[in-house]
Amino acid sequence: KSKKSWDEFYREFQDGKAAYGSYYDHVLGWWEMRDDPHFLFLKYEDMNRNLASAVKNIASFLNKDLSDDTVSSVVDVCSFKTMKERYSKSSLPFRPHNTRKGKIGDWKNYFTPEQTRGFDAEFEARMAGTGLGFDFE
Repeated sequence: KSKKSWDEFYREFQDGKAAYGSYYDHVLGWWEMRDDPHFLFLKYEDMNRNLASAVKNIASFLNKDLSDDTVSSVVDVCSFKTMKERYSKSSLPFRPHNTRKGKIGDWKNYFTPEQTRGFDAEFEARMAGTGLGFDFE
């Protein structure tokens, strides 16, 4: 199967027809569980900024003590670089193209001004009042 263009992916994403369905339904479905003690809600942006802190947070949630060496090892195998290398070898059709640079705000290099306005409007309409926010920069 050929790689979709960015415009095709964007339209499918906005229409809730991308892989895994609607982004908003997915995120908000899990967000409803945020106060359930059996769920830990993590954001990519937070993990991107401080992966070691996220690993420690996950370990604490699981009531596990990790040595500094173990945290460092987990950070290494869960780094964007390592995951991108693994994704590039995936047999799933969308995985090799699912990673770009691992930088917060890189979306600006792909969205047209019209796409940005469309995403912002849909995001605001769907996420308003939920208390959930993301850092896009």
